[in-house]
Amino acid sequence: MPLLLIVLSIGLFYTFISPHYENVQMLSTQANQYEDALKKSEELRVVRDNLLTEYNSLPRADIDRLMRIVPDSLDGVKLVADIDAVAGRHGITVSEVKISEDTSSNPQGIVDVADAKPYLSTSIAFKFTSTYSNLTKFLGDLEKSLQVVDVKSLSFTSGKSKNDLYTYDIAIQTYNLK
Repeated sequence: MPLLLIVLSIGLFYTFISPHYENVQMLSTQANQYEDALKKSEELRVVRDNLLTEYNSLPRADIDRLMRIVPDSLDGVKLVADIDAVAGRHGITVSEVKISEDTSSNPQGIVDVADAKPYLSTSIAFKFTSTYSNLTKFLGDLEKSLQVVDVKSLSFTSGKSKNDLYTYDIAIQTYNLK
């Protein structure tokens, strides 16, 4: 009889108790994972709140300057007007302006996380006629402007006149956040 009870209890264990025990262990593991996720979420919330407090403590003028350096979105007309204003200080009139956004992204919409950039780039090409001295002053002022601008190409042709005027073709690239 005791042998029968031992065999019966082993059979009941493997038939009923063991599957439920494995299910309880799996649920316990999931509960631990959820608790870890909640802890990480709380840590991220604290970091976010600290960063938000720090951001809100910055003077508004500094935030405006940061937004000018790398804006959330690019207003091409305003940027061209700013470039024209900088050029106008040196007696330069900008002409034949062409704006093109960077289209190097995958046409299928597939983005590799390693290659993803947090910004977009826009190319602007334009022409003007000026002296070399005014060109260097214009480029110096463009360099000191708040908007991040990279000069990608600069070419020139000389005129037949004797007054040292050259026609310049410039291509620049600027950036904005996605």
